[in-house]
Amino acid sequence: MNRYRRHACGSVYGTCLLSVALSVGACSSTSQPQSAAEVEKKQSEAEGRLDQATQLVGEFRSQIPDEVARRAQCVLIIPGMKKGGLVVGGQGGNGFASCASAGQWSNPAPITMGGGTLGAQAGYESADVLALVVSDAATKSLASGNFKIGVNASATAGPVGAGKSATGDMGVKSDIVSYSRSSGLFAGATVNGMTVSSDDEAIRALYGTQADLGSILEGRATLPQKTDAVRRFLGAVNAAFGPSAVSLGAQR
Repeated sequence: MNRYRRHACGSVYGTCLLSVALSVGACSSTSQPQSAAEVEKKQSEAEGRLDQATQLVGEFRSQIPDEVARRAQCVLIIPGMKKGGLVVGGQGGNGFASCASAGQWSNPAPITMGGGTLGAQAGYESADVLALVVSDAATKSLASGNFKIGVNASATAGPVGAGKSATGDMGVKSDIVSYSRSSGLFAGATVNGMTVSSDDEAIRALYGTQADLGSILEGRATLPQKTDAVRRFLGAVNAAFGPSAVSLGAQR
């Protein structure tokens, strides 16, 4: 009887070891490093979205009053945010952010933006979105990597009209001023309830494994290679907001 029990226990123990080994093997197989072709493909996809964002920076800037643009501390650009309702409810999209730090704009930080409601023109399936962070507190919250508009920062639909002054306290007391474009039509857009977080896959594609959203936005992350797409993006942001942008790094 004792020999039988020892044999049974040994069988169970061996089965347990085999199960653990299989589990470890399965986990190892799912965490295999990507091939060079896969890495190159994801980098190409990220740079394609970056070029879309670059184009939008100049197009939106022509519609933003100078008074609002001068207060920009961070710029968030989401090309083609998809919606699921009449006023872009349950929407989401990937894009990029850049913040003024130490007298210059940071390298592009891949982000995702979704949830809540975007008050864009009704009847369209997608909208381009640009949001300007105009307060110190909101900029610091954004760098944390999980930023909910309406909780961590207040937002206002921005006024449209290049060269015109913003009316009242718009863009002054709010932490974020936001805009949208659907089918070529520009408008101020509310983004309350939406969450901004890091796009980790795109960050790995562009920066490798040593960067996160905060280190990029604060100017501490370096790119393995500053590609033409990155140069174009930084050139567009500098042209749009550079000369008069508030630099948090210069204030610290």
